[in-house]
Amino acid sequence: MKKTAPALAVIAILAALAVPSAASASYYGLDETDRKFLTLATYAMIDYQQSCEMFYHRTGYREMNPVLGPNPTREDLVAFGVGGVALAYGVTRMLPDNRFRTILVDSILATEQLNIEENRIIMRRLTSKYNRIMIVLKFSF
Repeated sequence: MKKTAPALAVIAILAALAVPSAASASYYGLDETDRKFLTLATYAMIDYQQSCEMFYHRTGYREMNPVLGPNPTREDLVAFGVGGVALAYGVTRMLPDNRFRTILVDSILATEQLNIEENRIIMRRLTSKYNRIMIVLKFSF
């Protein structure tokens, strides 16, 4: 149980830092990429909650991401989620504001949406449609 406290503390600190700044910034003053990353951060929190439910409150589940290993700790999940969102944001901000940035951000969002939906399906019936991590490419025309 002691391992839970650091992970929850990290989430609480990040939320305490992010919520006031997000609330003080006008949502409409953000560009499209920033709004999509606010959505991605929400998806990452949903994914974290689903993962904790599957790994620590139920039996028979394993992580499919080879970076995390089959039985990641809560700290691993938090670090991977926060690091992944931060890395993706940094990479997209280095790209020019063009079609490629849009494709990359939309693909990251679609992949996380698929992951959340797959987690939901797995929790309902303990089976997966996929035996690997799925990555989605999304093109908007």
